[in-house]
Amino acid sequence: MKITKRSNQQNTKSKFKSAIATLLSDTVSVEKQKVLDLIQIPKSTTHGQFTLPIPQLLKLVPHQDKDVLCKEIVHLAQGQFLNFNVNKEEYIRETLLTVFEEKERYGHTLNDRSVLIHLGSPAKHHEGHLKRMILGGFIQRIYEANGYKCYKLNDLGDEKNLYALLAVGYKKYGNPEEKDIVRHLDDISVKINQDMKQDFKKVTQEVSVYLRKLDQGDPETVQEWQKLRLLSRQSSEETHRRLLKDQRFEYMNDTEDYIPMVYRRLEEKGLCNQSEDGSLVINLSNYNLGRAVIRTSDKSSTYLTREIAGTLMYCEKYKDVEKIIYVASVEQENHCKQLFKILQIISDCPELVHIPFGRILNMSTSSLKEILDTAKENMLRVIKEDMRHGKYADILKEGIVVDEHLVQGEKAVDYIADTLGISGIITQDMANKRVRNYHFAWDRMTDARGDTGIFLQYTHTRICGIERKLNFPVSPHCQFSLLNEEEAFELTRAISLYPDIIQTTFQSLDSSTLVLYLFKLAHMISQVNYNLRIKDVDPKLAEARLLLFWAAKTTLANGMKLIGLHPLERM
Repeated sequence: MKITKRSNQQNTKSKFKSAIATLLSDTVSVEKQKVLDLIQIPKSTTHGQFTLPIPQLLKLVPHQDKDVLCKEIVHLAQGQFLNFNVNKEEYIRETLLTVFEEKERYGHTLNDRSVLIHLGSPAKHHEGHLKRMILGGFIQRIYEANGYKCYKLNDLGDEKNLYALLAVGYKKYGNPEEKDIVRHLDDISVKINQDMKQDFKKVTQEVSVYLRKLDQGDPETVQEWQKLRLLSRQSSEETHRRLLKDQRFEYMNDTEDYIPMVYRRLEEKGLCNQSEDGSLVINLSNYNLGRAVIRTSDKSSTYLTREIAGTLMYCEKYKDVEKIIYVASVEQENHCKQLFKILQIISDCPELVHIPFGRILNMSTSSLKEILDTAKENMLRVIKEDMRHGKYADILKEGIVVDEHLVQGEKAVDYIADTLGISGIITQDMANKRVRNYHFAWDRMTDARGDTGIFLQYTHTRICGIERKLNFPVSPHCQFSLLNEEEAFELTRAISLYPDIIQTTFQSLDSSTLVLYLFKLAHMISQVNYNLRIKDVDPKLAEARLLLFWAAKTTLANGMKLIGLHPLERM
């Protein structure tokens, strides 16, 4: 089967499937799309590159055409399947040229829709916060890869209490002469949270006293609270950008003007009831969602009320949004159901979706920054142990390029260690099923051979190293007929699967599908690179093989970026 005309509307795999479907639909009078839906990828390559179950096809064929099917096709079958072998040279050419043309856009699709991603407040500051940031960033990137315009909202939860607690901690542990105030506040946050675990009642009372002064408008308290909020956000953003380099920030705040609207709409719908203690509640029992407090007995709004108000505010601000995705832990499922039901009753809101996630276990550290620092220190130790191999000296001398700037010396080593540490954290998280709890394994992070983020980075840098040592560039003008080894075709076939993997991942928003594919692709790159050398071979063969490995590296890098990694060129 040969396709002579290239088109960017479909990936290579889809083009060949389309050609098969056209052939069969014309032969047996079945709609092309119905035939397309039956075409599968066989588990074994001995059964060709595409397969189709004949019993299912027979069900679609009109009675008068069944004889035609038996005469023209069934005698070609192997058992109950009709298998198809493609023109391998053409398949390789189509795939590699598509990657070369699309580059970092390979696997992406076009769209003109918009979505709002709401990162729900974590139940715990450390692992819950880490999980939601990683997952939220991934969801944003996978939607953008599918052409969506994304707005992302970071919900810090109850900021009033959050920074009141920090103020109590600053009073106890603060040092006005500390030069690095942002780092100092992060340390204070860790300490006061530890104090709260040890003596919850005492710390809570201190926070209540502070909040009372804040509500009374005490000028000194208000000024201190606002300053701590500003500095704490700066600290948070600095750490988040370190974790996810493409991070953008917008917070759910300034919702006070919308809260009266929430109460008014709820009262108009007859949903509000005053409880015995004076609090205002909504009875959602008719929807099997229990009761929800929307105003406390002291007339204060609740977090749920502020979320409702915030959603109304952002729906008004982003009128083009068709879907709002709430990224929150599985423990917050009922909260999200209550929120969604209330919004559906009082507003004409877009589609609301809760994307739940499980917990990270075995993470004993108390802050996101401490987690990242621990990962970095682990990788620094590994890098410096490689001094005897010369890699450490090479990095010190030659440096690396970061955002189009050359970084040399210890700064280069520091950047690589931090990037590798973060790669280990993100990949271990993204490799697990989204809703499952999992035990984080620090010892696996530094493994460059197993299925880890370090292995993905190692594979990428290995191909980058080969490219650096060659005296000719990657070119699409090569002899594809020279890529006649079975390994070359199988690697190409793996590359061609990437767009479909992106679509499968997009539908489930479960990153483990994509990460598993990246592990398989990286292992295949390493194996094929061992067998198909570029150095000391015929120049034309070297040119063709370079394009193959460049396309594999580009596909790997695209997938790494989607899960939140920053591909290194050397390590």
